[in-house]
Formats: sequence, C-alpha cells, structure tokens
Amino acid sequence: MPNYFSLKGIREFNGKIREMETTLNKLKAETNPTAQQSGDRWHDNPGFYTLMTDMRMATESLKRDYAIRRDMEVVDYPSNPEHVCLGCTVLAEENLERRVFHIAGFGESDPKNDIIAYNTPLAKGMIMKKPDEIVRIATEKGSPRLIKILEVRPYEGPT
Repeated sequence: MPNYFSLKGIREFNGKIREMETTLNKLKAETNPTAQQSGDRWHDNPGFYTLMTDMRMATESLKRDYAIRRDMEVVDYPSNPEHVCLGCTVLAEENLERRVFHIAGFGESDPKNDIIAYNTPLAKGMIMKKPDEIVRIATEKGSPRLIKILEVRPYEGPT
C-alpha cells in the first residue's frame, strides 16, 4: 500500500533517515573502543551491551523507514477540492464548536497546528465526505465523535 507524502513531508522524512544513518555510523565507530574498555565484549561490559542495544534499535528504525520510503508516493495538493481529501483544509463543527483540520501527508501530523495525517483515524473518517455530511468517529471511550463537515478548501496549513 502506498504511503502518500507532500514534497515537504518527503524532505523531512529523508532528513530523518539521514540523521538515523549518521547516528548508526557513530555507534558502529564506538564498537571496538567500547568493547576493549573491560577486555571482554559481553561479560561485565554494560557500556558495550548498551551500545549494541542502541545499534539494534537504530537498525530496526531504519528498516521500518526504508520500507515506508520504498512505498512512498508524492501527492499534489488539489487546488479546488470538492470533498475531504489529502491536501485540503476542512472547516468542521464538533459539539457546537468550529474546528479546522488540515489533512496532510504521511507522518506530518501536528495536532497543535490542527494538522492531521491522512492515515489517522480522524482523517480516515472524513476522507471523501462533502460539506453538510456528518462523520461518526469511533473512540476508545465508547461514545463516538460526531463531526459535521461545513466546508472543504484548498490546503491552508503550514508548508
């Protein structure tokens, strides 16, 4: 299944991968010096054990990110969306309160700025909905969130 990204999202994601690759290379460079600190690679060498654990975690993180990048697709944001979609801004009403949601690409959620990634439960519930439709979003607490779509506009979130 493709992972949809904006151009900004791709730049940030690739930057994250480069940072993790740099971190892993630094950890690898510390392997011999750390192993030699006690003259033993594993026995009674907590520094080496910690280093190896950190390397495994970095390697697993990179594997996940490489898999995401392998299925990456760039999406052009629509200039005149007729329904909720990736790359739009939604004006909605929830509990008599107006809300704004910017639907962004994979991994770009920033709730403080009202940005939600297209693959979050909230965005998934709104995708393909048109103005005046009511969206029912299941919650862990049991009572669903009811959100009325008021307006769908071109993306107005930070770029």
